[in-house]
Amino acid sequence: MNGTDEPNQLSPGVALSRSIGNDGMDFILSSADTLFDKLISSGAIDGVPVVGLLSGAVKSVREVRDYLYLKKVINFLQGLDATTKVERNDFVCKLEKDGRMETFGETILLILESIDEATKPAIVGRILAAHISGKIASYDQAMRLVAIVNRVYVTDIAYLSSFCAGLPEDEDVAVSLFAAGLLAQTGFDGGGADQDLKPGGNTYELNEYGCLLIAHGMK
Repeated sequence: MNGTDEPNQLSPGVALSRSIGNDGMDFILSSADTLFDKLISSGAIDGVPVVGLLSGAVKSVREVRDYLYLKKVINFLQGLDATTKVERNDFVCKLEKDGRMETFGETILLILESIDEATKPAIVGRILAAHISGKIASYDQAMRLVAIVNRVYVTDIAYLSSFCAGLPEDEDVAVSLFAAGLLAQTGFDGGGADQDLKPGGNTYELNEYGCLLIAHGMK
């Protein structure tokens, strides 16, 4: 599925969904993030529906918000680099069959718009890549994890990779990750006799979503 419709004939949500199966994805996936300006100004990826839809405003007005939004969209698409063209086309076909083309695309665009940290779009892309390639089997599970990532401070996400079950080294971060849905509370540790040296507190472990994020969202 090449997504050959003119970008201005598509709703933004459908444009995003069709972009995943577009032939121009090969060029996006092979381009480094540092080449973003050249990638946009060259017009080489204007045939990717969502890029064509958004890049006009960036080229003509050069608004900072539009520029950063388009960069987030491209970083998201680059996060799909672990997928094959066949897998991406199959995913778009399934979206169309299930009547989710617009809903899926709009959901991702709204999440990308609300993201305020530069590294998160690629994390969202990698999570969707895991679903597209079958590593995260459930669509709803993948989308729930994407929503979780959107709510969490990016430094707290990095903390997950070194997290050990039990009393957390940083209670505030653990509470934040627990509230977001990435940790499970397992009990309470009373600590040592000297609470100043070994304070007690709630104990935690990675839950299913925390494990999925470490396995598929982090690089």
